[in-house]
Amino acid sequence: MQYFGGRTETCLYDNIKTVVSGQDEQGKVIWNEQFSKFANHQGFILRRCRPYRARTKGKIESGVKYVRKNFWPRVQTFTDLYDLYDLNLQARVWMDKIANV
Repeated sequence: MQYFGGRTETCLYDNIKTVVSGQDEQGKVIWNEQFSKFANHQGFILRRCRPYRARTKGKIESGVKYVRKNFWPRVQTFTDLYDLYDLNLQARVWMDKIANV
């Protein structure tokens, strides 16, 4: 959040089970209870993509693939939780010098 200077107000999700539990008789979304609590705690609004409407879906898969193929091979060391601070530093350097150039 600090890196971007804030947070998003609304997050758009597909119908993944970790986020959407189902829908009621009127077609209104039923959010996964734990995820809904997380969203409330973090202060963002949940929105669901329209089913079978590819134009409303996010493109997160490409971003994950980019990080997996471009950042992870460059990681020097990362063995356990104690290296998490160092991993975050490596990620920050990678973002500043490669990904966000």
